[in-house]
Amino acid sequence: MIPYQGSKRKIAQELLSHIPSADHFYDLFGGGGAITKAAVESGRWQTCHYNEINTGVYELFKSLCNGTFDFEKARSTWISRERFFSEKDLPTAWGGYVATCWSFGNGLDTYMYGKDKELAKLLMFALVNYDNPYFPNTTQNDRRLLLQRAVKSLANNGIQIDKSQYSLESLYGIQNLTRLQSLENLTESVSVLSTVTTTNCDYKQVEIAPNSVVYCDIPYHGGGADPKSYNITFNHNEFLNWAATSDVPTYVSEYEITDPRFKCLWEKDVRSTFSAQSNTTSRTERLYWNGVSAG
Repeated sequence: MIPYQGSKRKIAQELLSHIPSADHFYDLFGGGGAITKAAVESGRWQTCHYNEINTGVYELFKSLCNGTFDFEKARSTWISRERFFSEKDLPTAWGGYVATCWSFGNGLDTYMYGKDKELAKLLMFALVNYDNPYFPNTTQNDRRLLLQRAVKSLANNGIQIDKSQYSLESLYGIQNLTRLQSLENLTESVSVLSTVTTTNCDYKQVEIAPNSVVYCDIPYHGGGADPKSYNITFNHNEFLNWAATSDVPTYVSEYEITDPRFKCLWEKDVRSTFSAQSNTTSRTERLYWNGVSAG
């Protein structure tokens, strides 16, 4: 799936098991597409709809589903700090790729590498991504493994490398390769995702068909990414009033909703990594329901 801060990929099927079947499923805050993909694969809804307000992310999702994304360009293009800030907000699939795969924590807004590490990351990127006469007939993965062995060899021979500060991916400068692999994995589901309908608009503008269920993975209140990173402003109270007064069964992911109009149906402790040092935090994901029954 598209690398995305707050992605529900690891808990998608478990979360969806608490949402009833209906004719139609709407993922109104589609983001990286993990929930939409899991909903389609479950076969529990006749149609699945993906909506995303960020045009770049939306266009990226569409291009992955229809097989038009330029992976070769992505594999061979180093995104510098300057290029990141000039291209991350482009309303295109490429803009969505730059924002998601080259941002810190997949937050869409901040460049993934610190200024003091950018040159080293560029050299590592070049070693792994570009053909090298000293390593003929090798793939990107072959060269990545060679780079890992070289760094480990230096560490084993007395060169001071503080591995405690970085994950292995960060140390070898290959986060973007891992994220690109996530995109490539999505293309394996093209035949399934080709049935998904899509919109690029505010959640309130999506027309909901009869006998539907709605899922909303909203920007979390008091946690997660700042909605401004997604080029939107998000009013939580306005959303809760909209969801609570909807005549459609509506399910909302949040850390906590204290509004008595919503019932918590499910909760699960999950671990999240947001920092360059790979520090993890444990938080409780919860699924809330507006009390409207399907059918």
